[in-house]
Amino acid sequence: MNGNGRIRRWIKKPKHRRSLGGLLMALIMAPFVISVLACLEIPAPIGDPETSKLNPKLSGVWLGKIDDDLTLLVLQPFDKRTYLIGWFGPDSDEDTDEGENPVEIEPPLEDADEGENPEIESSLKDGANEDDTKPKVGETKLDQVNLKGGAIFRGWLTTIGGQQFMCWEPKFTLNEELGMKPKEWLALKVKLKKNRLSLAFVGGKGKTTKKIEKSIEKDFLDDKNLEKKDWMNFRKIDKSKYDEVGEALERMGIGTIE
Repeated sequence: MNGNGRIRRWIKKPKHRRSLGGLLMALIMAPFVISVLACLEIPAPIGDPETSKLNPKLSGVWLGKIDDDLTLLVLQPFDKRTYLIGWFGPDSDEDTDEGENPVEIEPPLEDADEGENPEIESSLKDGANEDDTKPKVGETKLDQVNLKGGAIFRGWLTTIGGQQFMCWEPKFTLNEELGMKPKEWLALKVKLKKNRLSLAFVGGKGKTTKKIEKSIEKDFLDDKNLEKKDWMNFRKIDKSKYDEVGEALERMGIGTIE
């Protein structure tokens, strides 16, 4: 199941439903979002938001095309250690077709040793640089992206077995039973190469942070148990396109307070 599907299923579960009304930062959101299969939900967070450190290269707006669903991922520093994360995409699997979201996404970059995959290696050398975020001639404007829903998280980086992972804590999961406190978190493996970002949801066994991290170290280091289809690939959007991103978000009811 792709990332958008997982995010939608997460929110549609009764215990994750939220009622925003018009809360924080004018985030008036369509009833979209996150779904994760039961095996990918973890009962305790990985890492520690009090000791984590930001990676400035992660901050920004990322655009991905996941199983033909055009998706915006926004990573904004929340404080010195954590990110405010916005995930925005279609409301259902049927909402996107080629005519609605005509923005072209270049083929994603993948890990490859030199000589292992000449085409990927060439892309890494030629495409993954600062100019890679710049608007390209003929590229469709981002304000034409058809966003219909989103999810908000607080996230932080952590290192397990010498490799980078991220924990996402869902926000606005409001209901009578849970109040505002999350009971489950998401764990993702992170790969960042210049202006290319790849994320994969990972599961973890156990009920405590220590046991879950040990399980992840056993099962997901060096891409063990992760297939190509499990990865969600994004490219970074240049700041010159932020106005267009803002217009796309305003169309779904998210804007600044004037």
